[in-house]
Amino acid sequence: MSLFSYIVKSVPLGAAWLVGLALMSACPLAAQTSTQADPAILPERNYVRPVSLGISLPVLIQPATVGGFTSQNFPEQRLAVESSATASTHRVGGGAVLQIALPRSLALATSVSARTSSHRSQRITYEGIDNPLTIIDERRITRYDEDTSARLWTVNLMMRRYNLYHNEEGHRWFIQAGPALRLASKVRSATTITFRDEVTCCTLTPNPVANKWAKGVVAGIGGQFIDEIGLRLVPEVRYTRWFSRNFDNLSVGSRVDQIEAIVSITF
Repeated sequence: MSLFSYIVKSVPLGAAWLVGLALMSACPLAAQTSTQADPAILPERNYVRPVSLGISLPVLIQPATVGGFTSQNFPEQRLAVESSATASTHRVGGGAVLQIALPRSLALATSVSARTSSHRSQRITYEGIDNPLTIIDERRITRYDEDTSARLWTVNLMMRRYNLYHNEEGHRWFIQAGPALRLASKVRSATTITFRDEVTCCTLTPNPVANKWAKGVVAGIGGQFIDEIGLRLVPEVRYTRWFSRNFDNLSVGSRVDQIEAIVSITF
């Protein structure tokens, strides 16, 4: 009997079947391994887009312009001035936001928002000396009633730092800070002058603002939440400290400490 015939007769049939199955299963596995992509070269997904643009809804916690009452006496000029004012600001505004992603967890964001502001003031001047022995006020009394409205544009440029890298999955929060500007535009005024209980003059000349451009710094905190279709919901809170005022005359002034809540939807 030859050696080949002896090996064939000695190897059990079950062992042959096991060898065959092992060879067949190894072939697809080898093919799959050869065609599978290397995970190291797969493109990374950015959860913070390189450039994102959206709309924002800013809401002021306090009005941007405040009113009050002041009284001034100038004995040498024989002049006294009383001024009172009430101010109102549309706390809800509208705007847009643009964000550019920087390396790692940084981003540069700029926002522009607009809202209207108005105030009504009354200024009374007393010229001369009043004789206390008479019931008639001998002083020259003039009253100025003013209605002023303006559109306030706020521009912020902020550096943001996220708590996650841009390619890390999940919702994230950020801190931000940068310079701020506020422009007072479309200033309109209507002034009525009353002397001795008679209206003597009316004018529509806009009252000059203290600073057309107000400068300040802004800082805040916020978050970014992503839904299933890729929209970004960005709520945030900002604090702005203004170093100059748009309005600053007697009883009317712009608030120097500003807090606002903002909700943005970015694409």
